[in-house]
Amino acid sequence: MEGYRLSPQQKRAWLIRRADPHGHYFARATAEIAGVPEESRLRAALDGVGHRHELLRTVFHRPSGVDIPLQVIGAEPLTTVTFHDARTGGAKPVEDRIPAAFDLERGPLLHADLVVLSDTSSRLVVTLPAAYADTASLHHLLAEIWRAYRNASGPAEDVLQYADAAEWQNDLLTARETAAGRAFWQDAPAMRPGALLPCERGGPGTPVFRPASIAVPADPVVLAAARKLAAASGVRLSAVFLTAWHVLFSRLAGEPAVLALLGENRPHEQMREAVGPFALPLPCLFPFDEDLPFGAAVARVHERAREMLRRQEFFDVSAAGDAPSARVTFSWDETGPLTPDGSWSLTRAVSHGEPFTVRLAGSVTGDAVALRVHHNTSRLPGEDAHRLAGMYATLLAAATRAPATPLAALPVASPTETRRVLAAAAPARETSEPGQVLALFQEQAALHPEWTAVVAGAHRLSYLVLNERANRLAHHLRGLGVTTETPVGLPAERSAEVLVSLLGILKAGGAAVPFDPATPPERLAFLLAETRTRLVLTGRTDNLPTDVATLDPGSPALAGEPGENLDGPHPEQLAYVIFTSGSTGRPKAVGVTHAALAAYTRGIGDVLALPPRASYATASTLATDLGNTAVYPALCTGGTVHLLPADYGSGPAPLPGFDCLKIVPTHLRALLGTPHAAGLLPRSRLVLGGEAPGWDLVDAVRELAPQCRIFNHYGPTETTVGVLARELTPD
Repeated sequence: MEGYRLSPQQKRAWLIRRADPHGHYFARATAEIAGVPEESRLRAALDGVGHRHELLRTVFHRPSGVDIPLQVIGAEPLTTVTFHDARTGGAKPVEDRIPAAFDLERGPLLHADLVVLSDTSSRLVVTLPAAYADTASLHHLLAEIWRAYRNASGPAEDVLQYADAAEWQNDLLTARETAAGRAFWQDAPAMRPGALLPCERGGPGTPVFRPASIAVPADPVVLAAARKLAAASGVRLSAVFLTAWHVLFSRLAGEPAVLALLGENRPHEQMREAVGPFALPLPCLFPFDEDLPFGAAVARVHERAREMLRRQEFFDVSAAGDAPSARVTFSWDETGPLTPDGSWSLTRAVSHGEPFTVRLAGSVTGDAVALRVHHNTSRLPGEDAHRLAGMYATLLAAATRAPATPLAALPVASPTETRRVLAAAAPARETSEPGQVLALFQEQAALHPEWTAVVAGAHRLSYLVLNERANRLAHHLRGLGVTTETPVGLPAERSAEVLVSLLGILKAGGAAVPFDPATPPERLAFLLAETRTRLVLTGRTDNLPTDVATLDPGSPALAGEPGENLDGPHPEQLAYVIFTSGSTGRPKAVGVTHAALAAYTRGIGDVLALPPRASYATASTLATDLGNTAVYPALCTGGTVHLLPADYGSGPAPLPGFDCLKIVPTHLRALLGTPHAAGLLPRSRLVLGGEAPGWDLVDAVRELAPQCRIFNHYGPTETTVGVLARELTPD
């Protein structure tokens, strides 16, 4: 028995199928037919196409002791055809049915279903394993079936057989002459799924891949604007749609999202009409500055995608084994008419060879553009897929209408979606009195899910991601027994994760007990014992008492928890417990209620009088309440919290600016001694607290930043952060 090596694509498909044996990995195309083909002629046409393409009579054979099978070519086509009469109605459309599992060792491999719709129309649905056909192959197969149906002898020209193409692809990935091409992919993003998407269901293990799809309505005005932008920028139309897709998920995730761009991978002429899985999921990342105009982003995406597609044949997809690639994928197909007389027309073609969470598939036939969102129903329910499709349509419309708009300013939530999310959040607002910080934060997450909520170094989280991650943590904490005013320890690191943990504790109804991660073990044991804290959110246990349990807030177990808001706490419940410095004796625990925190947030917000979406920075950790001046006013008004590093100001250049900074005078004095002091100051408001400032310090700030208003903030911890705030004016 002679066998041939699997291609890298086939090997990858085999490994994925073995890891997810119940997953639905298939390729399917649907053609509308004017008239009703004769049964015998259609069978003969399918038989002729099967004889022409060796792949349609090829099975996978795995000899004993061999991990990866070989492909073995047989003599007879492994095809079937079934006829259906739908004129009576009632049956589920064949094209929407999930195909039965394919037997790759015996066949059959190609299933054809002819559905008679009326006396003058019918529909042909062709289904194969994903390891046997990509989307381009489906188009070629249907075109050949039509040609063979019209002329049973079929076309006479030779065609590239896939076994030969597989050998060529394997050699290409090991030849010394192609080392430079392969080196390009060593610097590319790794094929990895990354963090859970907003709205995505998580959970341990690998979920069964169950794809479904929805159509994205093609607005003629938006399509015309997209074509105009592509022409003006000298780029392909696909670059406009790909850029909007990438921007959407980067905005929702709060950081650049890795996605898989499906490349056709048919760089040579003899491959054009071949049948087989040539396409490749190319991992790509387009890091953008938020101020970059959408039109400029399109040009960058076009150039980067062109570089990748030029080298796609050197990408070894099998190197990733059976690990899922990117959660977000993008495909774009441009084809001509299926038949020259228009009697057969392709209405849908898709090949699902890779597990994903969501894919945008664009197809162009002539002047018509069709968009579909495919989603894994095990990960993303239909309702959430519709939401994402609506967000994409909103962003695409705004971006193509005004391509000079900065990426950060592009909307993703339509008015309808905003009303829906606000309505869904209503239960939390009904149980939390209006004005409480959690209710206000959740309202901002509903209104502006894509806005940036927190920045810590290179890490940032959007409102949607921050809210959903905090919700998952809160649900898990409740499952562990955290309830009304249960104390939960919180190591106050200078990271975006600390806000996820803090909000998760508050949402669960617990009371946060923040502490400095560098606290000596003896003092930490005292703090935890004093507050009766028996659970700490940390992945470390080295400095904790042995009777204290821990929960890693980054644990994969949280991915399976719901992402929805919980019932809010009562206003008089404790929000957090924080300790005084102990400078006048033994440190004292001070409990602050949600009502007190809300009152402080409103009060300091009125004093500072910053507009919505302002950016607030804190130079202190959240182990003290100094940072609360920045955290809660920001999150309650759609602003951004900047958690500055401990060495802020010591670098060669200042970090990106912000509107308001809360800082201790001693720390500020040290900053003013650096060469770039002016760049470290806020644009609009400076809040001094924790100790008395000197007038020399105030004068120095005024000289460097005359436009900045300076406030002195005073009050003991017992008064909830502070009780007095006064602007320091020259007079």
